[in-house]
Amino acid sequence: KSTWTPDGVMSCFANVDHAVNAAKAIIEGLDTFNKEIKTLRKDFKVRCGINTGYVYFDESRPPEELSDRIIDIAGHLQKNATPNTICIAKPAIEPLTNRTNFIPTKKVVDGYEVYISERRKTPRE
Repeated sequence: KSTWTPDGVMSCFANVDHAVNAAKAIIEGLDTFNKEIKTLRKDFKVRCGINTGYVYFDESRPPEELSDRIIDIAGHLQKNATPNTICIAKPAIEPLTNRTNFIPTKKVVDGYEVYISERRKTPRE
């Protein structure tokens, strides 16, 4: 599920690996997008916030009408992320299959310790 929000996009995934992989793909594709596709002068930057949990909703209602603490925390994490990074709550990173490039921070958002992606300019050898 996904929907546009007033300041971005909200997407729901079946698991945290899918959410992180989608966020990484978007961030990794920004250089090409900004160089070859965008038509505005300024480059696009994104801030991703990821949280996990069960969100119960009625399939007949549009996703933009969802309201849940889990979604709110993801939004607060997104607002705490620096441009072109992923900000994720500690409980959400624990089940993640690949934690490469995530580092703990001293930030606490809504009572949760925060990890943030570390985007490397050059690949590790």
